[in-house]
Amino acid sequence: MANVAFAVSSLSMGGIERVTTTIANGLAAQGHEVTLVNLSNRKEYFPVRTQYHLKPGWLSYNWWRVKRKLAYLSHGDTSMYTWGPWVSSQFNGGKYDFIILNPDFFIYYDIVKKLHPESKIYLWMHNNYDTYVSRYFKTKIDILEESVKQADGIICLESYSARRWRRWNTCVHVIHNPLTMDDDGAHS
Repeated sequence: MANVAFAVSSLSMGGIERVTTTIANGLAAQGHEVTLVNLSNRKEYFPVRTQYHLKPGWLSYNWWRVKRKLAYLSHGDTSMYTWGPWVSSQFNGGKYDFIILNPDFFIYYDIVKKLHPESKIYLWMHNNYDTYVSRYFKTKIDILEESVKQADGIICLESYSARRWRRWNTCVHVIHNPLTMDDDGAHS
């Protein structure tokens, strides 16, 4: 069985969070060793049933948030308080066959790869190609392109995006979101 880590910035209510917990919980139920790496210590909306669930401590996380807010209010700059240290602390340990990075982690690909050079790292695109290039990473397109090129693979939801990502990385997989409703329409 594989040892897999999924990285999310939080488990608040949202599509990325729902799909990630559904897939992670499903793999754990099948016997894979699954770690959910969560950068936030906020209240979780979706249940986590993986073997491991890593997240920062309440005090250290909230102290970091206060310092980040104060830096923004006093200087208009939060660059001293990026997610980088949290990514390092949460990935500083464990041994994974596969690491699946959700969008907030793409710019920290290099940190994760340095900590786990033996792992296969995939970027999970939950939106279409144009949205990432034109909106989400518009000002960081060079970092996105480098991460996509270095990743062991890209996971996307549909064929249009798959064709576009293949210009930067030939290992692209289309995996549709799982259904989370039973046949009778009840949420699972």
